[in-house]
Formats: sequence, structure tokens, C-alpha cells
Amino acid sequence: MKGWVYIISNRSMPGLIKVGCTGQDPELRAEGLGGTHSPHPYKVEYEILIEQPEKIEGLAHRALSEYREGKEWFRCTVEKGIAAVKQVAGDLIINETFKHADRKKSEELQTQEDENRKRERILRQKEKEINDKYEKSMELKFPKRAFDWFWWFCISTILMFCSLPFMPVGWNILKQMFICSIGGALFAYFLKSYLEHRDKRSKEYNLLITARDEELKNVTID
Repeated sequence: MKGWVYIISNRSMPGLIKVGCTGQDPELRAEGLGGTHSPHPYKVEYEILIEQPEKIEGLAHRALSEYREGKEWFRCTVEKGIAAVKQVAGDLIINETFKHADRKKSEELQTQEDENRKRERILRQKEKEINDKYEKSMELKFPKRAFDWFWWFCISTILMFCSLPFMPVGWNILKQMFICSIGGALFAYFLKSYLEHRDKRSKEYNLLITARDEELKNVTID
């Protein structure tokens, strides 16, 4: 279902904009907001015609969440609101109208934010490459230890045989096997934890961490 996502302002509330949606002309929505409680009329700054306006409105609200003043009102510039709406709407906009908003200023902000997002993506990619590189080095030098089934089986079997002479008369062998398997599991777990802790305290491990952090700190975008 088609509808409008709009940005409304009011001179009596400087610095605040309303980002909403409606199935009717946004100008009628602005008139409906007016009344004796406001000394100035509500003004439609910007509007787009789009499918699923409620969904786009929700995404725009999420994009502007750090500026939310309350309900559908946000403490930011009109241009910032327009940039958020256009970012989430993408190519789905059927029609776009700059009623009172400055189109040139809005497009300049949109270009700047697109560039910032591009730089952020490049930066995150470089950081990921560095983390992946050092993670591979760490896996080679300090292999991750999963739950060691071999140790569990060995210790459980040893406990089982060692405890056989001390089993009470009539003691269920299945209970004994269960108890020994739990003991073997605990031993394997604590052995794994001990070896991992030893690795993390080693000089070589900490040198790798220091080198990685230093490289991440110096990541730049040319």
C-alpha cells in the first residue's frame, strides 16, 4: 500500500523535526497537528511517496534513534532527517518533494554521509583482515583445544578399573560407569582450561597480541 513518509517542523520548536507517515496528503497531516496549543503552523519540509510507508518510517526512526526526543520527534536538522529517510528508502522512492527543505544542503549532507559510511566499511574491512591474519597465526602456534574426548575416555577407563576393587557388594556397575565418566569429563575440562590459560600467559602469545593491537591502532584509510 502506497503512502507518504514526511518530515514536519514547527517554528515554535526550534531544532526539532517530526518524522512520520500517512496515507493522506502530508499537508493535511500538518494541518491536523495544528491547533490553539501552537502559535505557529506545522510546516511540511520534505515528503516521499513510497510503498510500505510504515516500514520505512520505522527504519528511519531507528536510523535517527540517537536523536530521539520523544515519540516521532527528533532533535536534529531537517537535512539529517532527510538523509536518514533516503538512506533507508533507497531506490524504493516513487516520488520525492522538497517543500521547504534546502535540496542542495540535503544532498551535500547525503554525499558526506555516504562517504563516511564508505570509509567506515573500508576501515572495518582492514581491521578484519588484521584480526584474521593474527588469528591464523595464533591457531598455528596455539591450537584451540576442544573438549578432549581421548582424555575423557582414558581417565574414565582408568578410574573405572581402579575403583572396581572398592565397589560395594551389589553396587550397580552402570552407576559406577556413570560416576567415572563424570570424573573423566571434569578432568578433561580442567586440563583443557589449564593448557589454554598457560598459552595465554606465554611470552609468545602476548607478543602476538601486542603486535596485533599495535597494527590495529595504526590502521588508516588512504
